[in-house]
Amino acid sequence: MRIFGAKKEDHFIEAYKKHFAPFRDKPIRLLEIGVQNGGSMKMWESYFPFAEIVGVDNDSECLKYETDRTSIHIGDQADRAFLRTLGKFDIIVDDGGHKMSQQMTSFDVLFNEMNPGGIYTIEDLHTSFMEQYKDAPTTTEFLCSVVNTLCDPKRHNTYGIRALSVYKSLCFIEKV
Repeated sequence: MRIFGAKKEDHFIEAYKKHFAPFRDKPIRLLEIGVQNGGSMKMWESYFPFAEIVGVDNDSECLKYETDRTSIHIGDQADRAFLRTLGKFDIIVDDGGHKMSQQMTSFDVLFNEMNPGGIYTIEDLHTSFMEQYKDAPTTTEFLCSVVNTLCDPKRHNTYGIRALSVYKSLCFIEKV
């Protein structure tokens, strides 16, 4: 399915609509890790008319997708110091590098910096099962531990996670 030039799977679009609807007409900050061809930036600008959109990519060619509401930052999503310069967000979409260390470093730094009530999304979870991306414990193993933390009253929820919703190759993690 193509929406404003962004190719996303149909179930991704439906899940995004479901989880992001409460934010639609609010002045939020949204971060997407992985700008690539800029299609998602256009999609988010259209869907969130009052949002400030921030993109992160390691390719400086992506700077051409900046607009009056979208800024692009060039850097490595596994660089903790770089990630800390980006500020706070209400929604984060990780569609960047699919190595486990990239996904987990980004989550570890950025989820802690999110605004209360925010949603952190990780796309392409199927990469947890592909050898070329396994350079650390997998993202799906981490998400299973989150479920255990949320369900077991003896465990401490160190991240402040309210809920976890998982779809085919996609998850939404809600912050308290």
